[in-house]
Amino acid sequence: MTHDAGLYSAGPEAALDLVRETSEEVSTLLVVGHNPTMAYLAHLLDDGEGDDGATSEMLARGYPTAAAAVFAVGGSWADLGAGGARLEAFHVARG
Repeated sequence: MTHDAGLYSAGPEAALDLVRETSEEVSTLLVVGHNPTMAYLAHLLDDGEGDDGATSEMLARGYPTAAAAVFAVGGSWADLGAGGARLEAFHVARG
C-alpha cells in the first residue's frame, strides 16, 4: 500500500497524473480522496460506455461523501487519459 500526500491537494488532472504513475504490476487500484477532485476525476475517466444505471446514479447523486466509482481500465496505467475507463458500478455507503 502506498500513500501519496500530493493527492490531498491535487486537482483532477494532477490526480490522474498520480494514477498514471501506478506500476503495471498493479491490477486493482483504489484511489481515496476528497471532492471536488474525486467527482471530477470520475467524470473525466468515464468513457460513457459503461453501466447505464451506474452512470445515471453517479450523475443523479452528484458523487456524495462515501461514494465509490468502480472503473475497468483496458490499457496501461501510464496511457490512461480522459474517457479511458469504463464505469462498472457506483456505490454510496450512506443514503
